[in-house]
Parts: sequence; structure tokens; C-alpha cells
Amino acid sequence: MRATQFLCIAAMILIFLPSHGWGGNPGEVPTGFMGDIYIGGGWEFSNNNLEPGDDNKNLSSLNKRGKDQDEPLFIAALDLAYAFDNGLTLFGGMLRAKESRPTFGVRYDLDKFGEIELSGFYDLPRDVWKDPYLVGQDRDKTFESSYGGAMAYEISGCSLSYELKFLDVDKDLIGKRFSSLKRDGAVHLIETGYEIEIGYGLELSPGLELTIADIDGSSNAYTGFGGGLEIMKRWSDVGFSLSFSVVNNNYNAEHPVFHKKRNERWCMRPWRLYPGTTLWEWRTIQSTSAAGLSTTTPTSNTSTLPNMYRSYS
Repeated sequence: MRATQFLCIAAMILIFLPSHGWGGNPGEVPTGFMGDIYIGGGWEFSNNNLEPGDDNKNLSSLNKRGKDQDEPLFIAALDLAYAFDNGLTLFGGMLRAKESRPTFGVRYDLDKFGEIELSGFYDLPRDVWKDPYLVGQDRDKTFESSYGGAMAYEISGCSLSYELKFLDVDKDLIGKRFSSLKRDGAVHLIETGYEIEIGYGLELSPGLELTIADIDGSSNAYTGFGGGLEIMKRWSDVGFSLSFSVVNNNYNAEHPVFHKKRNERWCMRPWRLYPGTTLWEWRTIQSTSAAGLSTTTPTSNTSTLPNMYRSYS
């Protein structure tokens, strides 16, 4: 069983342009330009032998923990939008989701019938190994790119969304060595959630998700199901949220390297702190701060040693 633990502590500065600053009045539907800018940085530490890094280019064994390696991180996100009087909003930028990615879309307020949103995105290319399971010689890096679209609907605190993402690995040598380990394909994600107002500034948000990874390599194709709960508490000058979720992925075919079907479980435990005190303010621009911690622990039945990576920001 492989165990991976991810630890992320994020501290960043938020610059907020209030929605009523360039149009509309308080209490009315916001119109005009609005946006957020998030800036931060940090450091990542890893000893996962499947993660790309110069210190782990050459593996003597797949069951041997990788060498410790670290690298600096830069965290930045930009959310911009323009809202029209008729309930239509155009938005775009480096939106913050599970990870920051360039996103552009349209949102329409249906009044008492809820809100609908359509968007397209392009994930920033990330480094991967051409052949992550190569042993006894240096491994080379390539990159994985992904893009897709999403739609979402929300009404009375209940939300439902669908995302389609296409994956493409530039030089997929492991896919040439084993056709069942090809990494190109499409991933379908369906999520639903509900916000429950308890009172006294307390809010609960349970959610469910279904993932269908239609990957060209049958050993990398899987179906995943998960659920989670977020607890948010707001005081007069600060907000705090704590969430926990579990996702279980069942792969379709036997892994040709480990000679067994993979089954992975991901546990995520993030918390975030939002100080409400304004750091500075000028006209329609004001700044505040936020910090957070996230740990992720995946377990798999295809490895006996834990691979760990942590990041601090």
C-alpha cells in the first residue's frame, strides 16, 4: 500500500474590488467591474519517487522511497468580472478552484429560479515523467496539458455541476511501452452540494462527487466516488473553515508493472482562516489577508512504501 501525505500552509494577500464600487448601490444587484487579486508564495518538499525532480531522476527500485527534494512556489490568482443590469455576468482570469487555472465564462442570474454558469478553462502545463516506472537509468521530463469546459447550476443553496477535462501528455513513453498505461483521455466530474445555515455565523456544506476517467490506457481509467463536509464559522472580524473529504478511485484493469488492479483512496483535510480586518483601503480597493493548511493522504494497493510531499506557503 502506498501512502502519500500532502501538507500545504498558504498565506496570501487578497486585494478586493467591492462589487458596488463601480456601479450600483448597496442592497441592489451588483453591476459593473469587480475582481480579486491573490498573491502569495512558499516552498514545497517532496520524497515521492513518481513526482518529477532532478534528485529522483534515477530509481533503483519502485518500492524505495524517493530522495527529499524541494522547490519554491509562487501562488497567484486573478478573478475579474463585469456584471450587467440584466443579471448577466462575464468573468475570467486565474480562478481559484481545486487549483488555479485560466478560466473564462458567463454567469446568468435567473432570479428566483437560481443561477446558471458556463465556462471554459485551460490548466497550466505541469511536468511529468516520460516514463515514471523506468528503473536503473535516468528518467526524462515531459509535460501534461489539459483543457475543458464546465457548467453549474445553483438554487437556494443547492448546487450541481459538470466538468469535462481533456488530458494530453506530450511524450508519453510509458504509454508506448505499455498501451494500457497511456495517459491521454478525458475526465468527467459531477459534483453536488448544499449549504445549510445553522445560525450564529455557522454554516455546513456537505457534498458528493462522481468521477469517470475515460483514459486511453485501460489501467489508468477509473471510476471514483467521494463525499465531504465543510464547516464554516464567521465572527465579526474573522472567519474560519474546516473541511474533510474522502474520494475512492477504482481502476478498470490490472496495472502491468505491479500486476494488480489499483484501488486508491484520497483523504483531504484543509482549513482556512480569513481575518476580516482591512489591512488598507483606498477608494474602491481594499486589502485583507488569509491563511490555510491542507493535508492530503492517498493510499493505494500497488506500493508498499509511503511517498510523501509537503508544501508550505
